[in-house]
Amino acid sequence: MKKALGILFCLFASASFSKDYVGRLKRIDDREIRNFSYECRIQTVSKEIKLRVSINPETRFMRTDLGEGIRVNGFASETIDDKTGTTHYFLQGGSAPYAQQLTLLIRNDGNWAQFKKTYGGNEFSCKGD
Repeated sequence: MKKALGILFCLFASASFSKDYVGRLKRIDDREIRNFSYECRIQTVSKEIKLRVSINPETRFMRTDLGEGIRVNGFASETIDDKTGTTHYFLQGGSAPYAQQLTLLIRNDGNWAQFKKTYGGNEFSCKGD
């Protein structure tokens, strides 16, 4: 019984300490024509965070600048949803305390995108037009 209560408390505590931050994703021009590149600014209580992400859909190489000197680059896994026309890219990188889970969703030849960064129970989400 004590173990079950402890698990419930941990689940409740972690849910109450996590935060969701939302920003606006904007497509930016990239020197590399094959890349889709985006920028997002998120205002938290104490600071503004600028996130940048780009992906080459042919190679699936994703470059991210997550602010505060943290970058995660690598080859993302790709999932294509033919029903919605959405391509999902997922990249996980780093080690504690910098472990990041990054998701980039793209539709309409890159004209619509959503980028999510999950870090330590916090989720930063940026949506485009």
